[in-house]
Amino acid sequence: MKQWLLSSPDEKNVYLLARQCGLPHICASVLAARGIDTLEKVMAFFNCSQNGPMGLSDPFLIPDMDKASDIIYSAVNDGLPICIYGDYDCDGITATVLLYSFLFTLGADVTYKINMRDEGYGINCDAVRELAEKGTKLIITVDNGISALNEIALAKELGITVVVTDHHIPGETLPNADAIINPHLKSCTAPFKDLCGCAVVLKLIAAMNEGSYELAMEQCADLCTIATIADSVPLYGENREIVTNGLRYIENTENLGLKALMQQLNISGKLTSTDVAFKINPKINASGRFASASEAVELLLTDDPDDAFEKAAQLISLNATRQQSEISVMKKIEEMCNQNPELFYEKVLVLYIPDIHHGVVGICAARIMEKTGKPVFLMSDDGNELKGSARSFDFHVYNALNACESCLSKYGGHEKSGGFSLPKDKLDDFRRAMRNYSASINYSPVYRISADKLLSGNDINPQTVISLSALEPFGEQNKTPLFLIRDAVITGVFGMGSEADHTRIGICCGADFYNVLIFRQPVADFPYQKGDHLDIIASLSLSSCGGVQSVDLRAEDYRISGISSKRYFPARDYYESYKLGDLTDKSLGSRFVPAVDILRLIYKAILSRPKVITYDLLYALLDKKGVSYCMVRAAVDIFEELGLINQNIFRETVRVSSSAPQKIDIESSKILQKLRTDFNL
Repeated sequence: MKQWLLSSPDEKNVYLLARQCGLPHICASVLAARGIDTLEKVMAFFNCSQNGPMGLSDPFLIPDMDKASDIIYSAVNDGLPICIYGDYDCDGITATVLLYSFLFTLGADVTYKINMRDEGYGINCDAVRELAEKGTKLIITVDNGISALNEIALAKELGITVVVTDHHIPGETLPNADAIINPHLKSCTAPFKDLCGCAVVLKLIAAMNEGSYELAMEQCADLCTIATIADSVPLYGENREIVTNGLRYIENTENLGLKALMQQLNISGKLTSTDVAFKINPKINASGRFASASEAVELLLTDDPDDAFEKAAQLISLNATRQQSEISVMKKIEEMCNQNPELFYEKVLVLYIPDIHHGVVGICAARIMEKTGKPVFLMSDDGNELKGSARSFDFHVYNALNACESCLSKYGGHEKSGGFSLPKDKLDDFRRAMRNYSASINYSPVYRISADKLLSGNDINPQTVISLSALEPFGEQNKTPLFLIRDAVITGVFGMGSEADHTRIGICCGADFYNVLIFRQPVADFPYQKGDHLDIIASLSLSSCGGVQSVDLRAEDYRISGISSKRYFPARDYYESYKLGDLTDKSLGSRFVPAVDILRLIYKAILSRPKVITYDLLYALLDKKGVSYCMVRAAVDIFEELGLINQNIFRETVRVSSSAPQKIDIESSKILQKLRTDFNL
């Protein structure tokens, strides 16, 4: 279960805001719910500033911009060999393409270099030596370089000039580059800092056009928009300006590779940031995950329509491989959870699967985090070492890795994500260190979902969805609005997809009927049935049938109406601490150990759901009868021991066993006996 938060801005202020700003009431309500509750804040959100043409600030406000421009122009004019050194993700790929294309049109002797994923992030010493041997005189990094102190020092020793363009946070010591363009430098006076690497390149190109953004936007806006969305930088301020304009450039792109990719994906008409995020970006990223990022670079550089079609098809195929690999990994994680549940009872999950493809480790870490509601440090075998990726929501990844540094050979990251490597024989030490660190800060995971507004059935209509488009583009720190719908009655449950691996439910909300789409929820494991009352947090979208528009809801989360989460999280922590052998407070035995009559009540509730039931639903059905969450979990463990049910700990589901015995002796349960002994009952 996840904790739900409902924003409740002052309605008088919402009405005033809507009137002052000329916004639909629903938009003013969403903005106010997110703290954008004054005219000045609304103007800043929509970037109604005097930055300059196209809402972007003067590129020369970023330090070294003039110096970098002079260095690059001098190298071009002197015919010196230039290498653009990019990263293998979508941001680095597009930044490489833009700068390469720009320099090529100037007549530069230019090449590019992007590492294979197993070579690691950013510029490395072997590549520097190789470039020096080939006669390279200028290296320009894009989307990397700010932390490459040793590598850039080596380049300088070998007589190579280095210009760094990056957007990552600088360390205390800067590399000894000839110019460093990074909006996060302490000396930077630019008003907007949170650019992606590709947007930093856009500003460099504008600077090399005497500070004019007009030509730079024509050349860069389509790919820069893709990068801005892909890199999850906040979509406000200048990023909002780039994406708002850039979506139109993508719709009319002259880039043959991007055009071929969109044609094969059947993308046409008006684009949204969601279309870019879920349809275009994964295909570009797939090259760096499962092949070489150069494949995506070559697609976006080609001027041959046939070549573009072939390369686009290859990226789509690579992404399909990525999807299958992701599915395979998640199945292995599910098996691991059911075989070794103690690993998943931890407050911070430290997991190792030997044969995960390194290209999906980060994606799968995020999926596991969303499923379990816990921070995840997931590792695969990288030959000599274990290589991992971390994802979190309220647990500082970098601080945690720093606390465990004695186990690690390499690490880095931010608050919510990171990467790390460690020797194979340090896995158990790393698990212990992570457990000790989380205990030292008294950490307990609580995964939260915020709804912007409570909606009634009358509010759910096509005009509401159309009005919300004023807040687009949606993305990081401007998420698609989510709404809470209470007490919706299920009218039907249906499978979606070729294998019914998604679920669609019909609901009645007041006097109106709607479809709710629940992705990655196999209908066979959907625990609710016709007539159940649900509370749902969902986004809204439009669908059309026979020329008539209707509203669909895409569920972010859902649960039985009326359930209280207030007691859930402490109870879950209590149960998991007991299972790990960490429980010191044994005073709550009466709220943990189920009596025989309670066991019968819980089993009867399980039988009432012929298909499947979840721990949360079982708890919700019995909460008002005095049955605690811990009793529910203990009872399920007992029933499984006695052969009555099968539980899937990863999915948190319970099914009646097809081979359940007709008669059982509950008192014979060793789990029940141990519970009574442990709690002195």
